[in-house]
Amino acid sequence: MHIPNQSTRGRQRWAGLMPGAPDLIAIRYGRVLFLEVKTERGKVSEKQVEAHDLLRLHGMEVRVIRGLDDIMDLLQL
Repeated sequence: MHIPNQSTRGRQRWAGLMPGAPDLIAIRYGRVLFLEVKTERGKVSEKQVEAHDLLRLHGMEVRVIRGLDDIMDLLQL
C-alpha cells in the first residue's frame, strides 16, 4: 500500500496522515512492514526519523529501502 505523503499544502494532516510517515506498507504472511524508499544517497529527514521511531516504539518494523539488494533481502522474508 502506498501512503500519499507528497506535498499537499497541509491537507495530509487534515486527512490524518502524520508527517514523515513511511512511503509504503507491506503485509505478507501476517507480518506488517513500513517501508521508506530512498535513493542510494537519499537522506531520511528529521520528521521521518521521528515517525519511524514512533512506529518502532509501538512494535512495528520499519525499513529504509535503498536499492535492489534491499528489495531482494525484503523478498526473502
